[in-house]
Amino acid sequence: MRQTFYQKHGVTNHADVATSFANLAILLRIKGELKKAEDLCKRSLKMREDLYIRDGVKAHRDLEESYNELAIILTKKAELSRKANPNLSREFDKEAVLVFKKSLDMCRELYIKNGVAPAHPSVADALHNFRNALMRTEGRTKETDALYNEFDEMMSILLSMRAKENPDVATPFSILGRLFGDDARRNWKCS
Repeated sequence: MRQTFYQKHGVTNHADVATSFANLAILLRIKGELKKAEDLCKRSLKMREDLYIRDGVKAHRDLEESYNELAIILTKKAELSRKANPNLSREFDKEAVLVFKKSLDMCRELYIKNGVAPAHPSVADALHNFRNALMRTEGRTKETDALYNEFDEMMSILLSMRAKENPDVATPFSILGRLFGDDARRNWKCS
């Protein structure tokens, strides 16, 4: 394992080790081993925080991905515990909301505030995830409606960019597909 190699050479934190932990966490989540997945994801997250958050740097793509994966794991744990232990399920949902918010804030910092683009698929995805997590914990509120409107505006920009042969053209349609499954009240025109 990479960790052993790096430990033998006196390296305690390395981006390759953090990436290996993150990839294993995803695999374990898919296999349904959520406790192990959460533990590895948190180790990866801690390692990435130590590596990337310093010297005025507030955001890094790998760190944002770790926050997002941790929130997905927490959401899955909430879903699985909903019938057996509703109180525990609510706690997982609340924690997922906080972690999805960190992911969204980091996406905005990386792609919007830094002027990369007026809209970015990663931000749209983070908006979608955060809004859904809020809807599970709080129901429909002014905040969830505002997030929906922001998402709607961002999707319009992303869809208009596809005409310019945007390499991320598939992402907006993927997000729209999930949106239709999550919230069929909107009538999107994708022409």
